Amino acid sequence: MGRLFIDGFESGSLDLWEVVKYGAYSTPLVIDSLKYSGNYALQIRVNNYDGYVQKNISNISTIYFMHRLMAVSGSHNATVFSVLDSGTSQLCLVLNADRTLTLRRGNFLGTVLATTASIATADEWIMIEGRLVIDPTNGIAQIKINGVMEIDFAGNTRGGSTNNINQVALGLRYGGASSNSAGLIFDDLVLDDSEWIGDSRIQALVPVGAGNSTQWTPTAGENWECVNEVPPSNDDQVGTNANDRLDLYSAGNLVGSVNAVKCVQLQVRCNKEGAPTPQNIKLACRTHSNNYESASLPIPTISQSKSKIWQNNPNTGANWTVQEVNDLEIGIKSAA
Repeated sequence: MGRLFIDGFESGSLDLWEVVKYGAYSTPLVIDSLKYSGNYALQIRVNNYDGYVQKNISNISTIYFMHRLMAVSGSHNATVFSVLDSGTSQLCLVLNADRTLTLRRGNFLGTVLATTASIATADEWIMIEGRLVIDPTNGIAQIKINGVMEIDFAGNTRGGSTNNINQVALGLRYGGASSNSAGLIFDDLVLDDSEWIGDSRIQALVPVGAGNSTQWTPTAGENWECVNEVPPSNDDQVGTNANDRLDLYSAGNLVGSVNAVKCVQLQVRCNKEGAPTPQNIKLACRTHSNNYESASLPIPTISQSKSKIWQNNPNTGANWTVQEVNDLEIGIKSAA
């Protein structure tokens, strides 16, 4: 399959995460300082209480991941990354008091499998990559720090009762100790089910003009001007009460030196009021003069974000090129 989910927090929100856990002294927050790339990063401050964000994914037993991490001065004894099966932690990576990282089976207090030699130097970014295969006998857990293999474990990697991974969490999901204290900053998270991810960055492209189709009604001004706010806002929007209405927008261009485009993920924030004719929404893109849509997604009654990944260009079936992304139109389609 390939890419499962990406988030560089460039929407300025945590709308794509199903759970955002705030403790009494623990706060996940999108910040516009201390980011590794782009304009935003995720900050999680933990002090004896759980503080994390959690993403639901389809059941898999093998996952590859990559994210940037900065552990600020004073950080220690906190979970950084966890994979779970319906709330039960299979494996987790823990930042220790000496700033090494320990892989544990189960949760924060689970069995130690291995510890890195490298440390997360205070207030410096590191790149963490992993390959995790859940199995009670033939499991694999490999962790790279800045491209160097630091943990290469084989054996029992199952902390629950099945081999499933269907949730991923950043931050302290289970404390269980009185000395959990950490300031963690995350950026450029990528999840995959088939290959190592490598050095990657996530760029956000927002609507900058009208696209090929303008069939929704804006609250004010041009359609594209109602859907380009970062962070997102409900002050203006587009709407429709008919099915099969397509709204497309020209997006901005990629910036800087881009060696390869690994995927395009479209993110849309939506909600419904009353009992509208459209009960679903499709995420759409237009490339090479053709339109492509996601499956129908139910529209919530409160504002939430939906996303769709196209790993390859749906027109060519090949990897996206920079020019194709720069020429891309993105949008939405109402559905029954």
